Amino acid sequence: FPFAGHSFDQGMEGFWKTDYGMRFPMPTDGFARNGRYKIVEVDDIRLTLEFIPSPQDQASYPFNYSFFVKYRFNELSLRIDMELHNKDSRAIPWAAGQKLFFQLPWHERLTKKDYLIDVPSKKAYQQTLEGQLEPVREIKKRYAFDDVGLNHMVFSKLQKNMIVFGPKGEEQDVKLYVGDSLSSSIATSIVTWSRDKDPFYCLEPLMCFPNSRNAPSEPRYVGPYMSNNFSIEVSLI
Repeated sequence: FPFAGHSFDQGMEGFWKTDYGMRFPMPTDGFARNGRYKIVEVDDIRLTLEFIPSPQDQASYPFNYSFFVKYRFNELSLRIDMELHNKDSRAIPWAAGQKLFFQLPWHERLTKKDYLIDVPSKKAYQQTLEGQLEPVREIKKRYAFDDVGLNHMVFSKLQKNMIVFGPKGEEQDVKLYVGDSLSSSIATSIVTWSRDKDPFYCLEPLMCFPNSRNAPSEPRYVGPYMSNNFSIEVSLI
């Protein structure tokens, strides 16, 4: 939050520009992941946190807002809701997301090549060092996690809001739900990446595109004195 991925303005990394032409600094993946939060609500299965922006955060994203992250822990699933409440008299852009790291392999006898992921997208991109998104001509229905083409892929135009991955030939799939329905996830993207020797693989469900100010579609806007939500859920059932 407020923008996932690397932000660019005219090819210069670490900046974003407002609709009214002002340029502001913006760190990779925004500033909320390294920021301060206060606990709003907590019980055995729920945790609600409110982000407390620093003066530096407020200077790089000059709006009046409240941002909440809500976690719900069920027996076989985890749901995360990100909520932006606009307290300003003008619309606020945001394109938030989550980094989800999964251990691969999670069986001792298997390797990354033994795990498959199905991302039901119509389009995919690779991001250049300047932040541009280059279209991928051929998109596979399924990728093995050792496929070099999967690394740093940006999938978009989801045909359904469920991504499935797991060991091939075994009934141990993990399901990642982006939004509560297809209509709520149609503008989202999924970024997939890992390092060669990293025992984890990262799946990033994003509201829009990374570097959304220069992407094929605009970030989402929250109207004056309105609220907006982005939800994801990881489930074993």
